Amino acid sequence: MLEGLLFVSPWIIGFIGFTLYPLIYSAYISLTRYDLVREPVFIGFENYRQLFTTDPLFWTVIGNTLYFVFISVPLGLIISFLIANLLNTKVVGRSIFRAILYIPSIVPAVCTAMVWQFLLNVQYGAVNGILQWIGLPAVPFFSSPDMAKNSLIMVAIWSTGNAVVVFLAGLQDVPRSLYEAAIVDGANSVQQFFNITVPLMTPVILFNMLMGFIAAFQEFTTAFLITNGGPMNSTLFFAVYLYRQAFRYFAMGKASALAWILFIFVMTFTVTLFKSSARWVYYGGEK
Repeated sequence: MLEGLLFVSPWIIGFIGFTLYPLIYSAYISLTRYDLVREPVFIGFENYRQLFTTDPLFWTVIGNTLYFVFISVPLGLIISFLIANLLNTKVVGRSIFRAILYIPSIVPAVCTAMVWQFLLNVQYGAVNGILQWIGLPAVPFFSSPDMAKNSLIMVAIWSTGNAVVVFLAGLQDVPRSLYEAAIVDGANSVQQFFNITVPLMTPVILFNMLMGFIAAFQEFTTAFLITNGGPMNSTLFFAVYLYRQAFRYFAMGKASALAWILFIFVMTFTVTLFKSSARWVYYGGEK
């Protein structure tokens, strides 16, 4: 028993020091007024009350985040799933296409943001330069409140290489005998896709959906570097707003309250998704 504890002690110490203690301390800080200079002053649930009732930007942030999450994740899943199915066929240069599609997911987010900011800039962007060269007007991708969120969604979908790779791995496990039997029964490609591929891939779809939603709720780097929440707060996502409260206004109590609201929201959504999965996720060993 003692030897076992000694072997796992590095993990236990790391978990207590770098996960459990910060978690508990942030919960306490969320109940205080704290600016990193003076001692925390306990104020109860005042930070939460202000966020939900008097903060002029809180509900805007919630709306922006939910819009980004519920558009980018389903759209990214559909596109990555279709691409994975295409790459699972015997096409010429399949390995090259797989590598090309995976590269964006391993490029640092800072580099991705800088490249897309250059490409889509309304004044000197390469895309708008081409549009103006052929006689079309420039498109304000990141400078228009109506287009900024959709432009960030496009950037997020561009980096779905991880999901494509996971889908490809799942497609390798689909038995070929099922497709052969379906062909014998006269099923066409569309019927095979919806009656064999999709049902057998639902566990992988659930995994990618869950990972995508968790990542999208915490979207920060691209929005912060390209638009910094603008224009007119149209891309002020939850993580960007939390960063502002913590490191621009030094309202650590309010920032911690925001972090816990996000945590509770993501946990609730995750549990709900798992509960609903029993109705639509098929596992091969089930009867």
